[in-house]
Amino acid sequence: SSGEGHVARGLVRNSPLHVASLLTPEEVKRLPPMLLVHGVFDTTVPPGQMAAMRSLLMTRGAEVVDAVWLTTLDHAAFKPLMLPHHHEDDPGVRALWRRLGEMANATGLTAA
Repeated sequence: SSGEGHVARGLVRNSPLHVASLLTPEEVKRLPPMLLVHGVFDTTVPPGQMAAMRSLLMTRGAEVVDAVWLTTLDHAAFKPLMLPHHHEDDPGVRALWRRLGEMANATGLTAA
């Protein structure tokens, strides 16, 4: 139906990958270093989108510090990650916390 097509066009138009493809070279230069995170069990955004985003950003000159796969999580499971004891059996979560700490140390930020 036409309603489904409208929804699909809206999803593409608002996808981070599509938005990133529209950035000007000047906008890309102003982006902060990025850490990309994706849940392996994400059924909302295909996991291949993280690799595509990383490739697009790096090709355009953005600094992508790392890409972390969360091996036990899906699309909506990021909030519990704010509590370090959740999902501690997931190597991706441990890697995420390690990289966040490294990035904070490199920029002079401290954890609250």
